[in-house]
Amino acid sequence: VAALVRMAAPPEAGNPSSRPPLGGPDATTAPSPSGQGRLSSGARDLLAGMAAGFAVKFVEYPFDTVKVLQQTMGGSYTGAWDCLATTYRGGGLMALYKGMFCPLLGSMAECATLFVAYGWMKKALGVDESTATLAR
Repeated sequence: VAALVRMAAPPEAGNPSSRPPLGGPDATTAPSPSGQGRLSSGARDLLAGMAAGFAVKFVEYPFDTVKVLQQTMGGSYTGAWDCLATTYRGGGLMALYKGMFCPLLGSMAECATLFVAYGWMKKALGVDESTATLAR
């Protein structure tokens, strides 16, 4: 408990060695009052980035499918709605998501990397979330 109190205490002025490590006190898994561990900020950023990448690709992929079909077989369709309807009639909803696995993994990895790097940079720069604002 004493170690947690020391880590949570503000650093002494002018003494950089009294600062917590780059990850801060929340960079380690500390037990919560309920007895269960909580995720570190890096793990939280990683999981949030993966979820964001999944959500983005899941919403975006059918539109990308329609775009690619129009680019490769443009003369077969009268427009985007016709392409969407024809594709749906031909293979159902799954036809709009065919071939999504690899782009989905890439999107999840990309967003997870961005979220983790952003979190690390905030810690490295000492950004205080409670006072960070765009208002002047």
